[in-house]
Amino acid sequence: MFTQLPPEIIHQVVESVNLLQRARIMMTCRYFHQVLEPTLYRHLSLLDPELYSRSGRLHQTLCDRPALISQVVTYHGPVCPSKDPGRSGNFFWDRTIFDEPRWSVGLTFFQKAVNIRDLYFTDHFNQWIGDPTFAHHKEAVKHMVLDRLVIQVPDESGGVVQVLRHQSELTRLELPWGGGVWNDLETTDIPKLKSLTATLETAAFIVPGRPVDEVNLLPSQGARWLNEDLLQKLSESTRPIRKFEMKLYNPLDDDSVRDALQALARHLPAIEDLTITVGGRISGRIVSRLALPCDK
Repeated sequence: MFTQLPPEIIHQVVESVNLLQRARIMMTCRYFHQVLEPTLYRHLSLLDPELYSRSGRLHQTLCDRPALISQVVTYHGPVCPSKDPGRSGNFFWDRTIFDEPRWSVGLTFFQKAVNIRDLYFTDHFNQWIGDPTFAHHKEAVKHMVLDRLVIQVPDESGGVVQVLRHQSELTRLELPWGGGVWNDLETTDIPKLKSLTATLETAAFIVPGRPVDEVNLLPSQGARWLNEDLLQKLSESTRPIRKFEMKLYNPLDDDSVRDALQALARHLPAIEDLTITVGGRISGRIVSRLALPCDK
């Protein structure tokens, strides 16, 4: 009876179950295997160390069956898969990686994964952004039509703009390290960007002239980090910023925090959803006196 259901109905039925349960259902009959197997590879997240240790086997499976690569729309993991189960670490310290089969397997995956929309490289981006050895990886990313991109870019890294230049559909950009060199960013780059996670210095380069309405500022050392001139740059978004998150670690004193938050209220008065995480103590009266029309 169930084997007579059309694939779209089966997809709806198993949509609420996790991948392990879905894999068990898939093993019950050949028809379910055929219908459900592609869904196992749609969203790949290798952030867990246990999963990362099996990334080599996963990439090999995908390369052996190219039809499955086209199913991948989310990839959170390393540029190069792990060597074997139980072994992890930063392979960039060993240049012999380029001679290993897993290097070519990983590259083959990215060259064929043209349907990825959500990409998160867990490797440090500066390790390969300026290295000609990774030219094919950068070319592969250029041909993806991304909606979300997460990359770890230290302050001194250049070249990230060239990667973003081809992402005209990108709406979410997250820079966990908040760095990068942005002087070459043009007004026509990433024109649909709506959500940005970065330091205030980086956000001041990226937000102006783009429809950003959600900003998540990375942790700072004290409230004086909220430079008013940089905050004013955020007001140059083509859309009002409605959602704003920031983290204040080790605030200097109540006065400095109050001054910084009042500057925030002056330049971004349209905030509706405000989240402030404080690593330290400030008076609750400071936040309660903010002239922001937000609920929290």
